[in-house]
Amino acid sequence: MKQHPKKIIVVLLSGGFIFALGCFILLYFAGQKLVAQTHSDSQYLLSQVDDGVEESVRVLTKLNNLNFTTCNEANLLAMRRMLFDAKFAIDIGYFKNNTLICTTGTGMLENPLPDNQPDYIVNKNKPSQIGIRFESDLYLLLITFY
Repeated sequence: MKQHPKKIIVVLLSGGFIFALGCFILLYFAGQKLVAQTHSDSQYLLSQVDDGVEESVRVLTKLNNLNFTTCNEANLLAMRRMLFDAKFAIDIGYFKNNTLICTTGTGMLENPLPDNQPDYIVNKNKPSQIGIRFESDLYLLLITFY
């Protein structure tokens, strides 16, 4: 009569061990899949960031080569044309004397905004630096060459 409880305990312990082992195996493979998916997603996001930076450099280089000295309707039209072909840029602004005086989205600003220090600088130790900042007053990401 005492052997039944021993068999039940052995069966329960064996079943619990097999269940726990199965859970660990499933968690391992789920973790591997999660790591692979996270790696894939991060590679995609980084490629999108790289594409955005390349686009910014390309657009700003073309605009800087136009040598605007002021912001007027003709210059705004040229900036809007550049923006039309851009995939990542949502607005382009014109700075004069460290002051934002117009953007493609709003046109001439009634109250020009002083330029802030960049939140991030691309190519920090190279001659063609690009400053990136988030301007909370305009809800824009501002990118400029130095």
